[in-house]
Amino acid sequence: MQRKRRWRRVIYFFVGLSLAYVVGCYYLASKYVRPGTTNAGPPPIGLSQTTGINAWASAIKPGQSVYILVHGYGGSQFGWTDVANGLADMGVGVVIPALPGHDNRTNETSGFALKESQIVLDTVNWAREKAGKDVKIVLVGISMGGAACWLASERDPTIHAVATEGSFARLGPATASWFDRKAPGASTYLAPVIWFAKRMSGVDPALVNPVEAAAKWKGKPSLVIHGDEDQLFPVENGKELAAASGGVCWIVKGATHAHCSDVNLREYVLKLAELSMEKN
Repeated sequence: MQRKRRWRRVIYFFVGLSLAYVVGCYYLASKYVRPGTTNAGPPPIGLSQTTGINAWASAIKPGQSVYILVHGYGGSQFGWTDVANGLADMGVGVVIPALPGHDNRTNETSGFALKESQIVLDTVNWAREKAGKDVKIVLVGISMGGAACWLASERDPTIHAVATEGSFARLGPATASWFDRKAPGASTYLAPVIWFAKRMSGVDPALVNPVEAAAKWKGKPSLVIHGDEDQLFPVENGKELAAASGGVCWIVKGATHAHCSDVNLREYVLKLAELSMEKN
């Protein structure tokens, strides 16, 4: 009798442990698909909340080149403040869309570049309505936002130029890298988190490969920026995207993930501004 009770306790313990593991993974996945980062302040000077699309934008003028700035996972529109101010000083239009799971859209789930690519395309169409159908559109994205820009360029090849910083080449390996950065081996023992997140977001990481879109862009104006101290997505990601797109690869020394503009803001803005002057 005592032996049966002992085995019953052992079984209950492992069942309870398994349930706790599943519930814990589900909770982590729910947090993963909704980063919940919001803006730390108002739009940069000269930009305001738009009507028609959920974005911050300058007053777009007919014929003016327009830069669409797309932040990364866990970032915010506000994070573009310094770059937006620098570009505005160059006389170009600037639009910074709000992304699902971030900004003022924290009730939505992130699309890990796939949903965001549609938001980029919607923003492109809005900019063309303001500045004219022949306006030069330059997409600029950081990390996940960069991946979204590459995916958008594949669906709208009439975009003038693409610039990305710290972007991943393929989402599957990038996701594993992100988890392993949180804790060694996490991508293995927390695999159910990825599965739950896939179900919640409706996005299969294996199907999100910006490098394939970059290869179709080859020969058009592009700039791939990557910090040489990026520990999240190693610099090899940037080199692979640059090789695929045929674009310029700028490795910023001393820059960590998504912080290249902090190292050299002036050169960062100048290189972006030059893209609108290149021939497509």
